[in-house]
Amino acid sequence: MPLLLARNEAPAPPAEIMDLGKFRMERSPRVLVAEDNPINQKVASRLLERMGHRVDGASNGVEAVQAIRSFPYEIVLMDVQLPDLDSLQATRLIRQI
Repeated sequence: MPLLLARNEAPAPPAEIMDLGKFRMERSPRVLVAEDNPINQKVASRLLERMGHRVDGASNGVEAVQAIRSFPYEIVLMDVQLPDLDSLQATRLIRQI
């Protein structure tokens, strides 16, 4: 019998399920989620809120740029394909701001 099969070791413990509550921060950064699908925007927003972030949403590239002009968000999450203003163009404008 090979040595590997002859060992009598306990199985590895199951991977720990990640608890989002563990990742709360002392100061909650403000996050902008730019996502045109309302369900995806809601899911992302709720996950970030559970982590302690304050979240605003934008449903297209124009709204994302306008939001950045009105508030200095610390984190911006952009969907790759946004209507009205391509997300890459919106990101370029946001970086200039």
